[in-house]
Amino acid sequence: MRRIRSHLTYANVMVTLLAFVVLAGGTAYAANTVFSSDIVNGEVKNDDLAANAVGGAKIADRQVKNADLSIGASSSNTIADGGVQGIDVANDSLTPTDIADVRFMRANTAQLNDQPGGSAASATLFTVGQVSLLATCSASATNLVANLIAHTTEVGPVLVTDGEAAAADFVTPLHPESVDFLMGVNATESAEETSFAILDGDGTTASGVAAASVDPETGECVINAQAVG
Repeated sequence: MRRIRSHLTYANVMVTLLAFVVLAGGTAYAANTVFSSDIVNGEVKNDDLAANAVGGAKIADRQVKNADLSIGASSSNTIADGGVQGIDVANDSLTPTDIADVRFMRANTAQLNDQPGGSAASATLFTVGQVSLLATCSASATNLVANLIAHTTEVGPVLVTDGEAAAADFVTPLHPESVDFLMGVNATESAEETSFAILDGDGTTASGVAAASVDPETGECVINAQAVG
C-alpha cells in the first residue's frame, strides 16, 4: 500500500478519472444512437415522422411516382384534384407530346397570293371537331377576295357569327355539301374582323376571332384565326 501511494500523483488521478468519464460517456452515447441496421425494414411509419420532416433533398430524383401521391376521388393511382399547380411545373418543361390530348388555344395564319385572273389559293388553318376552317384567296380581273370558310364532313355542327361576317348575326347549321362563309373581305373593304363559335355535333365546341385583309397591289390575302375549345 505504501508503494502504491508513493506512485499516486495528481496527474495520475486525473488521467484515470478522465478515462472513466470518456468510457462511461461513450457507452451512454452508443446506447442512445439508432443506426439503420437497428431498424426493422418497413417499421418506420407515417406517425413516426414529424410534420414537414421530409424535404425534397431527402427524396431521390425522379423517385416519386403517381401511385405515391394522393389518390383522386374517382380513380386510383391519380393525383388528387388540384394537387399539381402551375408553380409545380418547371418553365418550358412541357412538350407538345405531354399536352397532346389537352384542348387549348389554337391559332394560325394563312398568307395566300392570287394574282388577278388566277385560280384561287387556299389553306386549312385548323380543325375543330368535325369542322375545318379554310382560308381562301381568289381573284378576278377587277377584284381580290379573302374568305374564311367553315367546312364539315358530317351533318350536325353549327356555326354562330357576331353579325360582322357574311352570315350576319346568324346561326348556320353546317352541311357537307354546302359552302358556309365565316367571313369575307375584298379590296374595297381592305380588312375585316369577326368573332365566331362552332358547336360540333360530337360535343366539341370552340369560340374564337378571325381577321382578314387583302392587298390588291400585291395580290396578297392574309387570313388569321384563333380559337379556344
